[in-house]
Amino acid sequence: MFALEALDELPDLMRSAGSRESGIERAVIDMTEAFVLAGSVGAEFDAVVVSVRGGGENRPVRSEIHIAEPAVVAFVDGEREVGTRVRVRLEGVDTAEGTVTFAFLG
Repeated sequence: MFALEALDELPDLMRSAGSRESGIERAVIDMTEAFVLAGSVGAEFDAVVVSVRGGGENRPVRSEIHIAEPAVVAFVDGEREVGTRVRVRLEGVDTAEGTVTFAFLG
Protein backbone atom coordinates (compact mmCIF):
# COMPACT_ATOMS: atom_id res chain seq x y z
CA MET A 1 0.00 0.00 0.00
CA PHE A 2 2.84 2.44 0.82
CA ALA A 3 4.33 2.26 -2.69
CA LEU A 4 1.02 3.19 -4.28
CA GLU A 5 0.57 6.14 -1.91
CA ALA A 6 4.06 7.41 -2.78
CA LEU A 7 3.22 7.51 -6.51
CA ASP A 8 1.53 10.88 -6.06
CA GLU A 9 4.88 12.36 -5.00
CA LEU A 10 6.85 10.84 -7.87
CA PRO A 11 6.43 13.66 -10.44
CA ASP A 12 7.65 16.28 -7.93
CA LEU A 13 10.59 14.10 -6.90
CA MET A 14 11.58 13.49 -10.51
CA ARG A 15 11.31 17.20 -11.32
CA SER A 16 13.49 18.07 -8.33
CA ALA A 17 16.07 15.45 -9.29
CA GLY A 18 16.12 16.75 -12.87
CA SER A 19 16.71 20.31 -11.66
CA ARG A 20 19.54 19.18 -9.42
CA GLU A 21 21.07 17.17 -12.26
CA SER A 22 20.93 20.18 -14.61
CA GLY A 23 22.56 22.39 -11.99
CA ILE A 24 25.40 19.93 -11.42
CA GLU A 25 25.91 19.51 -15.17
CA ARG A 26 26.10 23.30 -15.68
CA ALA A 27 28.55 23.63 -12.77
CA VAL A 28 30.84 20.98 -14.27
CA ILE A 29 30.75 22.72 -17.66
CA ASP A 30 31.43 26.12 -16.07
CA MET A 31 34.40 24.73 -14.13
CA THR A 32 35.80 23.06 -17.25
CA GLU A 33 35.48 26.29 -19.25
CA ALA A 34 37.28 28.19 -16.49
CA PHE A 35 40.18 25.72 -16.47
CA VAL A 36 40.44 25.75 -20.27
CA LEU A 37 40.57 29.57 -20.30
CA ALA A 38 42.75 30.02 -17.19
CA GLY A 39 45.88 30.94 -19.14
CA SER A 40 44.10 33.21 -21.62
CA VAL A 41 43.18 36.29 -19.58
CA GLY A 42 43.51 39.30 -21.88
CA ALA A 43 42.95 37.23 -25.03
CA GLU A 44 40.32 38.25 -27.56
CA PHE A 45 37.75 35.92 -29.09
CA ASP A 46 35.13 35.99 -31.83
CA ALA A 47 31.66 35.15 -30.54
CA VAL A 48 27.99 35.20 -31.48
CA VAL A 49 25.23 36.67 -29.30
CA VAL A 50 22.54 34.03 -28.80
CA SER A 51 20.28 35.69 -26.23
CA VAL A 52 19.83 38.78 -24.08
CA ARG A 53 18.60 38.57 -20.49
CA GLY A 54 17.95 40.78 -17.51
CA GLY A 55 17.25 44.45 -17.46
CA GLY A 56 14.56 44.06 -14.83
CA GLU A 57 14.58 45.19 -11.24
CA ASN A 58 18.22 45.51 -10.15
CA ARG A 59 19.37 43.08 -12.84
CA PRO A 60 21.78 44.32 -15.48
CA VAL A 61 21.22 43.48 -19.11
CA ARG A 62 23.50 40.61 -20.09
CA SER A 63 24.15 39.02 -23.46
CA GLU A 64 24.73 35.29 -23.73
CA ILE A 65 27.56 34.55 -26.14
CA HIS A 66 28.89 31.41 -27.76
CA ILE A 67 32.55 31.15 -28.65
CA ALA A 68 33.45 28.44 -31.15
CA GLU A 69 37.11 27.94 -30.27
CA PRO A 70 37.49 27.02 -27.51
CA ALA A 71 33.85 26.01 -27.15
CA VAL A 72 32.53 28.31 -24.42
CA VAL A 73 29.14 29.71 -23.44
CA ALA A 74 29.28 32.84 -21.28
CA PHE A 75 27.45 36.01 -20.34
CA VAL A 76 28.74 39.52 -20.98
CA ASP A 77 27.39 42.65 -19.33
CA GLY A 78 25.65 44.79 -21.93
CA GLU A 79 23.24 44.28 -24.75
CA ARG A 80 23.99 43.34 -28.32
CA GLU A 81 21.51 42.20 -30.95
CA VAL A 82 20.87 38.45 -31.04
CA GLY A 83 22.70 36.87 -33.96
CA THR A 84 25.40 39.55 -34.02
CA ARG A 85 29.02 38.50 -34.36
CA VAL A 86 31.04 40.26 -31.68
CA ARG A 87 34.59 40.45 -30.42
CA VAL A 88 35.13 39.91 -26.69
CA ARG A 89 38.10 40.01 -24.35
CA LEU A 90 38.56 37.58 -21.48
CA GLU A 91 38.85 39.86 -18.43
CA GLY A 92 39.13 37.27 -15.69
CA VAL A 93 38.92 33.64 -14.66
CA ASP A 94 38.13 32.17 -11.26
CA THR A 95 38.80 28.43 -11.36
CA ALA A 96 37.69 27.99 -7.73
CA GLU A 97 34.23 29.37 -8.56
CA GLY A 98 34.15 28.17 -12.17
CA THR A 99 33.50 31.64 -13.54
CA VAL A 100 34.82 33.60 -16.48
CA THR A 101 34.38 37.30 -17.17
CA PHE A 102 34.27 38.73 -20.68
CA ALA A 103 33.86 42.27 -21.97
CA PHE A 104 32.66 43.46 -25.36
CA LEU A 105 35.20 45.18 -27.57
CA GLY A 106 34.30 48.06 -29.83
